[in-house]
Amino acid sequence: MMPPPVWFWLRVDEGLTLLRALRLPGTPRLKAAEFELFDWVQTLWPLREGWEQERDGARLAQAFGVAAVRVQNWPTPVQVLACMPSWAAEEAAHALETMP
Repeated sequence: MMPPPVWFWLRVDEGLTLLRALRLPGTPRLKAAEFELFDWVQTLWPLREGWEQERDGARLAQAFGVAAVRVQNWPTPVQVLACMPSWAAEEAAHALETMP
């Protein structure tokens, strides 16, 4: 398996920053943020094969945004991933937008 690319690290870091700003119960201390980012990337990256920046970058950011609205405590990586729109749903929406 290829190591996670820079764009993936950045999306996860942005998502964690958003969640941290909410100060949800269970939010890790800021001193642990560097280790937390590493743990999240290492957990999320192997959960899906074929991550692609064009297709998945915005979807990953959207997953963190949806999780920020839905959760009441600090989420797990799997909870955030569950908030990611499916590829099929995104492709269907794109097809509808491009129909004449």
